[in-house]
Amino acid sequence: DKQVSNKVPFVVEAPQGPQITSLLPKEGQTNTVVSMIVNGARFGTGAVVNFNGKTIKTTFLNRSTLGVSLDLKGVAAGTYPFSVTNPDKKTSNIVYFTVTAKQLPRPVITQIKPSNIKISSAGASNPVYILGRNFQNGALLSFRLPFVGSIGLPTNFINSQTLVMTAQFPRIPFPFPTQRTNAFETNPDKQVSNSVQVT
Repeated sequence: DKQVSNKVPFVVEAPQGPQITSLLPKEGQTNTVVSMIVNGARFGTGAVVNFNGKTIKTTFLNRSTLGVSLDLKGVAAGTYPFSVTNPDKKTSNIVYFTVTAKQLPRPVITQIKPSNIKISSAGASNPVYILGRNFQNGALLSFRLPFVGSIGLPTNFINSQTLVMTAQFPRIPFPFPTQRTNAFETNPDKQVSNSVQVT
């Protein structure tokens, strides 16, 4: 109703910890290593960077400049919070670093072992090995099944040529007989492999 109260004081204090003003560069491609400069104020010798759940050592250049190397191997494309913590545990403001997708080779499946996969009443399955090339950590193995379309199950990354699927199949809502179907692998960068038939 536009009526205004009395005034009370509000104190704005100067920041006491480190402050980030800019990152150079402020983005990088996934699966690369980025050497960067952190500009700001009140950085201490031994300050660390907080990025993607990791604490990363820095090179102290001066109170307003740090050098740091970001290893983006396996880091998915996206925008991530980035901050600096001094040895006295004071942490800076949060700025954001962008990870962009790097086009990697398309995955290729050469063999799925075993090719006969049994789904028990509990939905469990024995380990399934996916052999091929250009696999990435975080890949899904998908099956085309009746009534439910494609089901994607997580895999364990052994190396770029071997994945192991130990995940349980969900319960299938309708019974269906033994049949041949297609399985394919999808990398985190959304590239999809060729299809391989399994029973």
